[in-house]
Amino acid sequence: MATRIGFFTLAAALLLFGCCGIQLPHESPLITEAVQFPVQQSGTLYFRIVANGSTPEYSLYAQDVLQVSALFVINPGNTPVSLTEGQSKDVDLNKDGHPDITLRLINTTGDTAFIALSAYSGGGAATPTPTPAGATPTPQGSVTPTPAGATPTPTPQHTATPTPAPTATPAGGTPEQAIAAANATTEGQLMGRYSSLYTLNQQCTEDQFKSMFNSRKGRQPNAVELSQYHYMKSMLPTSVTAAASLNGTSYNVVYSTSGGSSSMSGPALKVVVANGQATSQTWQGTFAADCGGAAPTDCNNGVVTGAEAINSNCRLVIYLSNW
Repeated sequence: MATRIGFFTLAAALLLFGCCGIQLPHESPLITEAVQFPVQQSGTLYFRIVANGSTPEYSLYAQDVLQVSALFVINPGNTPVSLTEGQSKDVDLNKDGHPDITLRLINTTGDTAFIALSAYSGGGAATPTPTPAGATPTPQGSVTPTPAGATPTPTPQHTATPTPAPTATPAGGTPEQAIAAANATTEGQLMGRYSSLYTLNQQCTEDQFKSMFNSRKGRQPNAVELSQYHYMKSMLPTSVTAAASLNGTSYNVVYSTSGGSSSMSGPALKVVVANGQATSQTWQGTFAADCGGAAPTDCNNGVVTGAEAINSNCRLVIYLSNW
């Protein structure tokens, strides 16, 4: 398969530089708009928010992912957030009494929860300014009498401030709804399956790799094969995110990979959503280029399905290396 050849060729070439066993830093995107993440049970994702001129980092741990609900724990703060599908909750991260983010559970598939994170945008009622102690409050509607013989000062006419027209919700709905529509497509589901494979890849140990290699090849991997395993593991992406941006009356939902090699990170798939329906899906980057002219959706489905058939955390490395 062309995708497997593309990964293998890149890995073999870079092995000449002796890059093995690189520890991957975790990604921590800054949440400024609605961003969708798939997170597997017992998985952790990291994010940052803007707060008081700084961008503190938080982690979200998926403690339980059930059929139609999930329980998350956010740290620092050890804040539990329980959600059912379609439910949103505002969360106060820094314990100052004001919400910082809105967390929404879009849906669950197997042991993976699809969530949307956005900066809190709600507003509250204005707090009245108290009258200073000792000051005499001005009665509402009171009028200062005009002294006898004095020329009354005309009351100025106030020009009414026009009320701005409310911002209309696009016909395509909210960013979260657009992401949910994109997730429902075959291509969006493939990105969710890739995300699960990337999570398992991070959990793959050398001993697990050796065991699975031996069960498939009937021998232990040699030094070159071990080096290839280490490099392949380090170069693969670590996470998938989806973000929706308004384009006229439709949304562009872009799935991006991050972590690992820069050549394998970046935009992977764009889904256009109009009126709540996906109208086009376009594969991008290595997800299209490594297919060698084959239909990208079929090509990527072949990679994901082939890797999922291998019962090991190391399944993606093993499949892509044709072991």
